Amino acid sequence: MAAGILDVEAAERGHSLAAGYVRWQVERNRATLGRSCLDTVFLHNPERIGDRAVLPFVLREAFAVLEEAVAAGQVRTYGVATWSGFTDRFFTIPQLDRLASEAVGGREHHLRVVQLPVSVVQAEPLEQALTGHGPIAAAAERDWEVFASAPLHGGS
Repeated sequence: MAAGILDVEAAERGHSLAAGYVRWQVERNRATLGRSCLDTVFLHNPERIGDRAVLPFVLREAFAVLEEAVAAGQVRTYGVATWSGFTDRFFTIPQLDRLASEAVGGREHHLRVVQLPVSVVQAEPLEQALTGHGPIAAAAERDWEVFASAPLHGGS
């Protein structure tokens, strides 16, 4: 808020994927890490936007900012890290792929990574992948990387 990047509502919500905020975070992370180019930038928990009708527009805009960062040599790839975006059907891999293509104006986007909970407690993504379905299988079809979050489910 002090930098004029977030409004009061976004600050109170504790979450933003607005273009200006994403741009600011890329710069801030580059400075903090002392790196001219970040390997991968994740958009965290886009489902927290809450409004399913607005979410595609917000994601497309954030993807466009990240594509600009790629073109400027500041980021190599980007991804989406989600806790419940796939399971609560806020989005699918094909939808994310389409939005990234729209953001860059073609198929040559740099969305290459997803992160989602995968564990023996949350085994649905693994079960789906074994039958060729779900986000892991869809990401693999596109040669994207998949990161497992909470593999030990918080020690449970």
